[in-house]
Amino acid sequence: MATSRSLMIVSTSGLEDGGRRAALAFGTALAALADGDEVHVFLSLQAAVLGTPTGCAGVRPPGFSEPLEAYIGHFFDLGGNLEVCSSCYEQYCRSLPKDDTGRPTLRPNTTVRGLGVVAARAHQMSTVRREWFRPTTARFPRTSRPGAGRPLTSS
Repeated sequence: MATSRSLMIVSTSGLEDGGRRAALAFGTALAALADGDEVHVFLSLQAAVLGTPTGCAGVRPPGFSEPLEAYIGHFFDLGGNLEVCSSCYEQYCRSLPKDDTGRPTLRPNTTVRGLGVVAARAHQMSTVRREWFRPTTARFPRTSRPGAGRPLTSS
């Protein structure tokens, strides 16, 4: 019998690149679920809209075989846990369709959580961060001073 493992994927990318980075996060989650792992996808920043039923309607990421909605559907079908950052939900989902209480509608089986959940789980399970910010090429600030860009050492 396989050992059950837990994985948390933190995704910050929504539709700004046509959904490619979001599809990669869900594709990673699907691979882990297919391997029998328990998977939590935590959506923050622009990714928060993916926790709503209309957040990725009609989006087919370039280079992916299915619409983003299908990836999210497969994620739920395989037992994935979807969570949305509470403050990001308030910020990024406010213009989306509302439920009977006047709050943005969430997908079924989706939970709004604070970042404390991420911090607590980071100590308990493997974590993949999908920040998707453009990497910088410089490790240290550029300057014209001699010796600049080298790490500081103490004597």
